[in-house]
Amino acid sequence: MESERAHWDATAFKGIDMGLIRLVMERLAEETYADLPDIAADLEQTVTSRQNSFWSNEDLVDWSVPARAIETLQQIGTVDADEAKTLTSEELAQAYTGDDGWWQIDASYRRYIDATRKTTFVYPKEPVVKRRVTRHYMSFLQGVNRPLADILSDDPTLGTPQASFYEEFADLDNGTAIIICDGLRYELAEAIKENLGRQTDFEQNLSAVSAALPSITEVGMAAHLPGELGLSLDDDDLVVTSGGEEMNGKSDRIERLSNAGFEVVDMDEVSDISLEQLTESEPVPRVVYSGTIDKLGENLDDDEAFSQVASHVDDVERTVQRLKQAGYTRFVITSDHGFLYTDRLSDDLKVESPDLASIVKRRFAAADSDTPLVDTDEFIEIDPDALSDLGIDAPDLKLLFPRSVACFKAQGGNMRYFHGGISLQELLVPCLTVTTEGIEESASITYDVSIPDPITNSIVPVEIEAKSGQVAFDPAPTLEVRANIDGEPVADPASMEISPGTNTTRVRLKQGAISGEDTVQFEVIDTDTRETISKQTVNLDLLFGDDDMGFDV
Repeated sequence: MESERAHWDATAFKGIDMGLIRLVMERLAEETYADLPDIAADLEQTVTSRQNSFWSNEDLVDWSVPARAIETLQQIGTVDADEAKTLTSEELAQAYTGDDGWWQIDASYRRYIDATRKTTFVYPKEPVVKRRVTRHYMSFLQGVNRPLADILSDDPTLGTPQASFYEEFADLDNGTAIIICDGLRYELAEAIKENLGRQTDFEQNLSAVSAALPSITEVGMAAHLPGELGLSLDDDDLVVTSGGEEMNGKSDRIERLSNAGFEVVDMDEVSDISLEQLTESEPVPRVVYSGTIDKLGENLDDDEAFSQVASHVDDVERTVQRLKQAGYTRFVITSDHGFLYTDRLSDDLKVESPDLASIVKRRFAAADSDTPLVDTDEFIEIDPDALSDLGIDAPDLKLLFPRSVACFKAQGGNMRYFHGGISLQELLVPCLTVTTEGIEESASITYDVSIPDPITNSIVPVEIEAKSGQVAFDPAPTLEVRANIDGEPVADPASMEISPGTNTTRVRLKQGAISGEDTVQFEVIDTDTRETISKQTVNLDLLFGDDDMGFDV
């Protein structure tokens, strides 16, 4: 608008969006804090329409941060914290895991944080807006999890106990793969389900089990094993047993699963095995471990870690697709626990450590069952009888948990990522069961991918020559063409169903994303096997650039 030109061009229209973004961010930063969810609802239609506009789709303007902020605030506004106080533990679990459940708020907030990390645009008032959105998210966490703590002191279950996982979900038939991801919380399992749902030959069922308390790695991982889960104290250490045998680490769990008849591997190992090797071996019962999410959270402990956990969704999907090619037809995707990602806790959310407790961590404490402790409203006790209801044999142990999202005053700093306490996000452990038909053997297909180099137009033709001994492909493979710069997409993926001979599609590069860049990397991926068919880096030499007309022709 301030171009000082007599005619309208792309810069002028971009200026309109920039002005609207400023108005939206200023309203989110300056309006009354308590009214933000209602304000977000008022702004939602305008922001959605602008986000779907040509200028946004071409990455000439970036609406991602205000759009994700409004999505998060609007969803938080639908939660009635007072109503949550009247629900039973199972009703709280249903409110979180339902089709329109509270898990969507966790997903929205994660996407919002991801948008703030990835954007290259400096938004007006962005630090203020981020603090306000996070504050509302923290209020949501406290509003639904404090009543949960009150309920669990009497009834610690949120449904089927995690300790019954092996009996309920494990299967020693050939073609079964159990994928256990450390820290995969429920909303991420929903994302995996959505991704796999794009494949029409998958049948899926997502449920949740009630995590073993405390929801920490050693306990949650042992809950997947055959035999009774046990907890005890020994020289101020928490001892975890399965079937009476001590589980001192991953090697003990692998040995126990191997003795039960499973082949145990890490997810990285599956990725490293060639497709030929996979298809040559029998689909023996397999357990696949991944520790990516927990490592990210505990090592980085910042927005980058929270943003990167979403990439693990693709890792799990890729593992399922690869094992499917090896003849696996049933998958169970689960976790040991979920996690919380919050603002750094204020002093009023740091609870005095229980006196005389043998073990004190930030999110739980443990003591002998007969240890006298000062009664307080700041934490709850889970006694041996309650632990027995969870399928945990712990006759001489009681566990102590701070209410809501609070933590005990203990060593470990003031992290933003943590687990081991009482919250819906930590305790509702996903169990996603995926079934599919076996793969029929077919003749191999070779591909020859041709992409113009250099690129002289933002609409790029991609030609794929498919060669095989088959007269026709049944079923026809589907390939996806992606364009990236520095790992970030600069075009919407183009899918094509392949037939013998020449196949052609077009990829439309986004103007704002490629402006000022010299090269683009193209990837062609088989959507069934997740194999990369081709990866090529090509030069950019567009006919008309931003300096000429504001957009290409």
